[in-house]
Amino acid sequence: MQEESLQSIMPSIKKVGSIALSLLSKKQMDAAIRSKGNYQLAILGKVDFTTRTLTIVYGDFSVHETTLDVFRPSGTEGTPSWTEPDFTDFEITDWGQAVRFGPYEAAVMHL
Repeated sequence: MQEESLQSIMPSIKKVGSIALSLLSKKQMDAAIRSKGNYQLAILGKVDFTTRTLTIVYGDFSVHETTLDVFRPSGTEGTPSWTEPDFTDFEITDWGQAVRFGPYEAAVMHL
């Protein structure tokens, strides 16, 4: 049932225009879906540059969308600690616990 659910949402995500996609590896996705905390683990994500949104599909197959504006630079501007998100370099990392935009990372549970 869960695999069928994932297959049903993927075609709609692939048809979106100007996007970046990230999908966990099969091993990590399987672990996230089977986890008791699957509602907190991202298995698939989409950055839409047209709408400036991030859509996350969690291990329980719930979907959450947020604006990219919530990802603000971190650190002190003008110092090496200053990190800005690069939305063109998008990846779901840490077994579904985080999203990465270039050198910038954010925990999924805070989205």
